[in-house]
Amino acid sequence: MFKKKINIKVKFLIIGFCLVILLIFFIWPTNYYIESPGEVDRVSDYLVTKENKVSHNLYLVTVYGRKANMIDYLLSLLRSDESRFYSKEIMGDTNDNQYDQMQKCYMKSSQNNAIYIAAKSAGMKFKIRYQGVNVLDVLPQSRFYSKLKIGDMIIKVNKKNIRSSAALIEYLKKYPLHKKLKLTILRNKKEKQVDGKLINIPRLKKHGIGITLLDNTEIITKTPLKICTPDIGGPSAGLMFTLACYQVFTHKRLSMHKKIVGTGTIEADGHVGAIGCIKQKTIAAARANADIFLVPAERLQGEKKSQTNYQIALKTAKKLKTKMKIVPVYNFRDAINYLKNNK
Repeated sequence: MFKKKINIKVKFLIIGFCLVILLIFFIWPTNYYIESPGEVDRVSDYLVTKENKVSHNLYLVTVYGRKANMIDYLLSLLRSDESRFYSKEIMGDTNDNQYDQMQKCYMKSSQNNAIYIAAKSAGMKFKIRYQGVNVLDVLPQSRFYSKLKIGDMIIKVNKKNIRSSAALIEYLKKYPLHKKLKLTILRNKKEKQVDGKLINIPRLKKHGIGITLLDNTEIITKTPLKICTPDIGGPSAGLMFTLACYQVFTHKRLSMHKKIVGTGTIEADGHVGAIGCIKQKTIAAARANADIFLVPAERLQGEKKSQTNYQIALKTAKKLKTKMKIVPVYNFRDAINYLKNNK
C-alpha cells in the first residue's frame, strides 16, 4: 500500500513536470512578428484644418503587428490572413524603441511630402521651413555611435545652424578628419551637445559622421493644414494623405459615391513607393467594403512581376471573390487622373 502511494505521487509529479515544460514551450518568445489585417480609417480624421467642409471619401488601411510566442506562431500557420516575418526582416538591427523612433521620423517625412505634393499640384503657394536633420541610423564604426540615437535631430554643427541634410553635407566636405566636431542635437525636445571626429566612408568615397539622414521640415500653406497621427507610424499612408490634402486645397471631391481605400508611400517628386503586408491590407480593404483599392505599381529591383504590390493585391482580391477594383498607381498623378476620370 505504501509503495503504491509513492508510485501515484511520482506519476503526478511527472505529469505536472511535463505540463510545466509544455506550458513553457507554448509561451516561449520567438524572434518572429505576426502581421494580420488591421482597420480602414477615414483620412479626414487625421487632418487638422480650419476648412468647414472636409470630404470623408478617402480611407487609409493599417495592419496589426505583434511579437509571437510559440503557440501564437503555431496557430498563425492555420490562419490564411496572417503572415510571419523574422524580426530582422522588419526591424533590421534596431531594437523596439529605435524602430518606433524611426517609424515616427518616416511618418513625419511622409506627411510633409504629402502636403508639399498636394499644395504644388493644387497650384497653392507654400513655404518649406527646414527645422533640422533627423538621425535614422548610426554606423557601428562611427565616432558618434554611442552618442547619437535614432530620432535625434541635429540643429547645429560647431555652433553653426544646420537646417537641412544638404547644408550638413556641404559643411562636412572640407572638414578635416583629425579635428573634433561638435553637434547640437534635440532629443526629447531638450538640447544636448555631443562631439567626435569624422570617419572615412568607403562606399560613398568620402568622409562623414557615419549616419543616415532625413530632413525634418514643415510645409507652410495658405490654407493651414496639419496631419496628426498619434496612433500609427511609418510612411505607407503617404499617397492617401496627399489625396486628402489635395481635396482640401482644391475644394474638390475626387469621388462622389465611391469608397476609396489606398496605400503607398509618397516621395517629394510624387512617386508612389511599394509597402509591406499588401496581402493583409487588401483583406482589410475588402472587409471594409471598399469600391476601389489604390496600390503601388512599383516593381523593385530584382523583384519578380508576381511579387509586386499590385500583383499580390490582385491575387488576394481574386481569392476573396470581392468586387473591389484594384488600381495600380506609379505616381500621384496616376491616382488623380484615375479618380477624376472614373467618378
